[in-house]
Amino acid sequence: MLAALFEILLFLMLVPALIVFALFKIASDIADYFGFWLFPGIFGLWLGINLSMVAPSDPNVPFESLIEVIAHSHIVGFATPQVLFVMGIFSLLVPPACSLFKLMFRATRDAK
Repeated sequence: MLAALFEILLFLMLVPALIVFALFKIASDIADYFGFWLFPGIFGLWLGINLSMVAPSDPNVPFESLIEVIAHSHIVGFATPQVLFVMGIFSLLVPPACSLFKLMFRATRDAK
């Protein structure tokens, strides 16, 4: 009985610790791969999605909040939330594209 209790306690303590360790290891690997590009990518995606959900203010209100002004403004003719979303996607695509170009040009350099 005591051995079964010990195994259950070990399972309840060890499995969450392993899951937390695995999550931190995955986050560390992702941060190593994306580097600086991770923050602007995630920020652009998050802000673009959240700003696209902001409803227009009531016409009877004499002012708009800063979030409403940003959400309904335009950058070079495009709505700001869509620009931020696209820039977030491009920021997350830069590291894979750079590593792909490194592989392509390394292969042509080695062939010469």
